[in-house]
Amino acid sequence: MLAWTWRTWPDPLIDFGREVYHAWQVTKGKTLYVDLAHFSGPLSVYLNAGFLRVFGPSILALALANAALAAGCVAMLYSILVRVADRLAATLAGLTFVTLFACGRFVRIGNYNWLCPYSYELPHGVMLGIAALWCLDRYHRTRRLGWLAATGAVLGLTALTKTEALAAAGLAVVTGLGLTVWVERPTGARRIRLFVVFAVGVLVPLGATFLFFVTKMPAAEVLRWPLGYWRAASRPEFAALPMFKEGLGIDDVAGNLRRLALATWWYAVILAPGVAAAIALGRARRRAVLTAVVAVVSIAAAALLVPIDGWLQAARPLPLFLLLTTAGSLAAFVRARGDAARASQYALQTALAVFALALLAKMALNARIYHYGFALAMPATLVLVAALVSWAPALITRAGGEGRALRAVAAGVVVVGIGAHLVLVQRLLARQTNVLGEGADALYGDDRVPPLAELLDEIRQRVGPTQTLAALPEGVLLNYLARRESSVPYFEFGPFAMLLWGETKIARDFEASPPDFVALVHRDTSHEGARFFGKDYAQPIMGWVEANYRPVWHTGAPPLEDGRFGLVLLERNRLTQSTR
Repeated sequence: MLAWTWRTWPDPLIDFGREVYHAWQVTKGKTLYVDLAHFSGPLSVYLNAGFLRVFGPSILALALANAALAAGCVAMLYSILVRVADRLAATLAGLTFVTLFACGRFVRIGNYNWLCPYSYELPHGVMLGIAALWCLDRYHRTRRLGWLAATGAVLGLTALTKTEALAAAGLAVVTGLGLTVWVERPTGARRIRLFVVFAVGVLVPLGATFLFFVTKMPAAEVLRWPLGYWRAASRPEFAALPMFKEGLGIDDVAGNLRRLALATWWYAVILAPGVAAAIALGRARRRAVLTAVVAVVSIAAAALLVPIDGWLQAARPLPLFLLLTTAGSLAAFVRARGDAARASQYALQTALAVFALALLAKMALNARIYHYGFALAMPATLVLVAALVSWAPALITRAGGEGRALRAVAAGVVVVGIGAHLVLVQRLLARQTNVLGEGADALYGDDRVPPLAELLDEIRQRVGPTQTLAALPEGVLLNYLARRESSVPYFEFGPFAMLLWGETKIARDFEASPPDFVALVHRDTSHEGARFFGKDYAQPIMGWVEANYRPVWHTGAPPLEDGRFGLVLLERNRLTQSTR
């Protein structure tokens, strides 16, 4: 997958520029939240800055370092799924992760993968949530307090990533610990010791973060941003933005419920023969032959009846499936609570299901593996694979049926589904033929790249190494590729940023520290609630730019006017520069 998708991971314009620019600026001595506006936890930026310090500024080095982290995540997932399911289910789940989530591409905009994501905090947070469950499993196996401390420490690190990951990991770990204590039935003194060890583990990374940032900013600001970034996500104005309504599915409740029902019906059509055969073949003589026939028919039906594009709807029923899986896992735990070994297994299974279900909260009526689903739907998809390939067949076998029939059907359908998604990946990869940047920073992109490459060349020629550049409303990747800093702390100027930091404050900071050059980059931000910068929002900022800058280069259509792509580079008027 790495070779096939080589250097197509980041988007050349949207979001990813912030990730690499912030990490690069930290290596140059800047401080997050002080010199660089940031709305998530600090862990990912400083981790990526560490990678850049070791390997030098390089998009490729950053991507491969995070590929190594993703590989570690695969290993932990495999270990957990082998524990709660079996090796076949764990192997298929691992293949699903690598092909669909780690490197897959299903929409035009890149960034929705684990190598160059739109926000490293999300996959890092999901990864840490999985690591916390893995540490909890080690505690189940050994009963050593060190693993409980590690569980707490990893959860503390998760609190430094992103709100969605923190909420899901917190619920999962608390659930897992609660069930663990129920099984273990520790004495009062040990119960206190367990709580203290876990709490200390959580507080260590949080305390270290506070001590680091309190030397850079007031304590109240440390509690507001590095340790309290999650409060911004609870602001009601953000929930009203079209992108969040659409992501959650509440923009079209009836339509999304119909799509969920249709996708569920297709699961029933494809899997029902396997279930029926598994139940009916319990006492058949030639079970192996009949199982093979049923599997071949069902797999062929999945391959021939479901359109390639239809597989993009396969994740729709995930919230429903995870509700059933969570309830079933908890019920199995209650039945097995007298057997410590089996109960610990079901405690881990329940915690994993809770983690996967909680991550789906942001897309409850619009669950998908593309877009945010590359991280939020990943655990749920892998739990579904385990349920279909391992848990449901085992349940049928215990009831006297031939569970291997459903197991064969489910495994085959998973492989067919992976293949269909790879066809979709190929369609988009075929468009990524243009190169932006060079050397270890080179990336492949679509038809937006040629004009961006022209602009990058102009920036390198016209903007001196010590001069500053700001891209409006987005395009900070140009700053990084040209190695030109911005004079303002903001990385984008869309409606979301205006709500988050305040349009008045952004305008004031922009005027107080104006960049030497401004790049106007065409970007339709309708999904954030207003379409064009300077026309539908941020008119004062655009007016000030027009009064104090002059165009020196352009390509394509006039940007921020209609649906056509275009770029303009502007230089500050010399009279304006001399009066400051």
